[in-house]
Amino acid sequence: PPDPELTPIGTCTAIYSFEAQESDELSVQEGVTIEVIEFVDDDWIKGRIGDKIGIFPRSYASFGDEEVEEELEEILDEETHSVNVFYDFEPGADDELSLSAGDMVTVISFVGDEWIKGRFEGKEGIFPACFVPAIP
Repeated sequence: PPDPELTPIGTCTAIYSFEAQESDELSVQEGVTIEVIEFVDDDWIKGRIGDKIGIFPRSYASFGDEEVEEELEEILDEETHSVNVFYDFEPGADDELSLSAGDMVTVISFVGDEWIKGRFEGKEGIFPACFVPAIP
């Protein structure tokens, strides 16, 4: 019988190619459909392509599946997640946060595939998802 822990909860499409660097990572090509097995944390997804299973960056995935997106939101609601900003970010619009490299931002939610809504120093706004690294 199939392993229930490896049962997909949905699918996503790779919006960028990702080359695995570690043995537990999954190489993906832009445009390929990936079966989502679990959200490891805010930044990584465990997925399957054919018979290969591994993790890949969440920011490289686009979800057309509402249930998967809801699953991600539930994970974010379970506890407060903070991310360490990698680069300075100057806002170009009123709804964007001004951030400096090293700032710790509380993640509120994902906005599409490329932005994160966060809270920093009492202000809420969005910033690019690619401006934060994975945090263990």
